[in-house]
Amino acid sequence: MNRLSMIKRTLIVLLILLLSYSVYPENKKKDVKEENAKENFSFLKNENYQRNKRLGRASIEFFTLMGYWQTRYWLIYTDYIEDWQFEFNFKDQSKRFYASEAYRLDSNCYSLNWLHAIAGAGFYTVARSNYYGWAKSLLFSTLGSTYWEYVVEWREVISLNDMVITPIGGFSIGEALFQIGDHYNSKKGLLNQILSFVISPMAKINRWMDRKKAPIQLDRMGWGKFDISLGYEKLKVTDNEEMQLFHFGFDNKIITVPEYGKTGNYHEFLNDTLYSRLYVSLSYAKSGIEEVNIFAKVVFLGLFSQSINKDGKGYSLSLGLGSRFDFFKRRGIAFYDSCDAEVDDGKSLELEKPREFTDKYTIVNIAGPAFDYSIFNKDFRLKLSLEGYLDFVMINSFAINDYSKHFDISKVKTTLLYYGYYYGYGYTVQTGFEGEYKNLSFSGSIMYGSYRSIQGLDRFQDKITDDFLLKDWVVNYSFDIAYRINSTPVEVFFSLNSRDRRGKIFSLEKKGNETRLVTGIRVNL
Repeated sequence: MNRLSMIKRTLIVLLILLLSYSVYPENKKKDVKEENAKENFSFLKNENYQRNKRLGRASIEFFTLMGYWQTRYWLIYTDYIEDWQFEFNFKDQSKRFYASEAYRLDSNCYSLNWLHAIAGAGFYTVARSNYYGWAKSLLFSTLGSTYWEYVVEWREVISLNDMVITPIGGFSIGEALFQIGDHYNSKKGLLNQILSFVISPMAKINRWMDRKKAPIQLDRMGWGKFDISLGYEKLKVTDNEEMQLFHFGFDNKIITVPEYGKTGNYHEFLNDTLYSRLYVSLSYAKSGIEEVNIFAKVVFLGLFSQSINKDGKGYSLSLGLGSRFDFFKRRGIAFYDSCDAEVDDGKSLELEKPREFTDKYTIVNIAGPAFDYSIFNKDFRLKLSLEGYLDFVMINSFAINDYSKHFDISKVKTTLLYYGYYYGYGYTVQTGFEGEYKNLSFSGSIMYGSYRSIQGLDRFQDKITDDFLLKDWVVNYSFDIAYRINSTPVEVFFSLNSRDRRGKIFSLEKKGNETRLVTGIRVNL
């Protein structure tokens, strides 16, 4: 049995165990009832947003943001002449709207394409900071993406990848930024106010303008952890020497259910956010940034149930709809593995040499169930989680370097030829735990993702004669333990992270692994 098969079976077993463990224990119900704990059942809307929506202000901010980006893009439009395919006439524009060949996966470089999620987060935050909920804010970012594709880029194909990454990726990032920004904005102190502006400037500005009309206290946090980490990192990659790196990390987790961890019985259906997380890590070497990882997650629209007695013993569970954005990139070593390479006839790529693409991926976990179960016992808390998603991905073909050693790749997918990545679909499953006991905190997770290429939608599909299927797998393991120094916001931590990668083209298969050990200090903000 290979390692990936073992992971699949392990995840299935954990799924069964977690679902079995989530059945409400009868003895806990009885204890709470005997103690006359508070009973509360309600279908709630977030009271923070039961105030007048600022549609006029949101519209002004939306078009100001769009106007800036549109003007900036049109001023440098000739830099993207390779993307031009349509003229400004009825025939061509009708074709863009109605012909199936106008809807394609674009040929832009990897670094340009993943950044659409940041633009989506901007549009999302415009609505969210004007007291709209997640659904209408998601509509704002979807409208922004649609306008950009149909109007701003009127010379180009309608990029299907941008229509997914901009609104969905922007939703995960935007909601996480909004929740974190509002948390800091609700706290006093200059540092907190600076952080709220840096993290979510639009929300900070709108909160300042509404300071006399609306309460500043908007934070609904039931539990949260806000860390900045610095440390020493030792990275070992398959077939490469070990690397000594400097680690910087920013990690913010918020459970946005105020009742979480409190004494009593609570049974609620929440149509707003239950959980959000934003994680950013950078690994530095003497040559510069070696790796970047950005992860955002939001859980929304779900059930929350909790029973904790006066002794602090009990449980809490939630089942909601989740969405995530996962970006990873290693530093490129070849000139063509960047935006410096332009899509032309391929002659400038030196195709007689094997490719040297480094690993990278953007996984948009579009939607899926996210289940959490927490155990409380005085100073002890343990949260178990299980989640699964349907995905859209931009992922580096892990097997393409080896494939190029033996076969001609001049007629493969455009982004694969120039930048090493392809567009795909698949699924992600993850299970994990995190806990606290007095000054000690710990966490761990296993993530398994399986992806395959989308066929027949390349921007230059008519020129591709070697449009073969690509398959890739990602397995991430992580374990982290930290100890807080008494009466300080400082933790000493140790973490172990491992990433298994596998790629397949026909019968050619490539496997690899990178393992990192990180130790250092964290400051809890």
